[in-house]
Amino acid sequence: MKLIEMTNGEATIHVEPGSKGHEKAIGNGFEAKSPKAKPAAEPKTGEPKAFAEMSVAELKAVAAEFNVDLGEATKKADIVAVLEAKADEALGKTA
Repeated sequence: MKLIEMTNGEATIHVEPGSKGHEKAIGNGFEAKSPKAKPAAEPKTGEPKAFAEMSVAELKAVAAEFNVDLGEATKKADIVAVLEAKADEALGKTA
């Protein structure tokens, strides 16, 4: 049995690819750690990081910081959509 390492930015777990535990981990914001992945470059001071560039864990942290209810959103694209809609609402933008 081969295990992969997954993290959500706060915790690290090991799961079997394709298992129910793997699917549950993804649903809870865990992403596979790549041993060859380079650390993401930190944005320059004053340059906010775009939602699309953030990990699921970072997106959830932003939502928590600004008290944004993500509802049923668990996938990155869905979380980004909720946060972008809330940002537009806060800035008075309409679709």
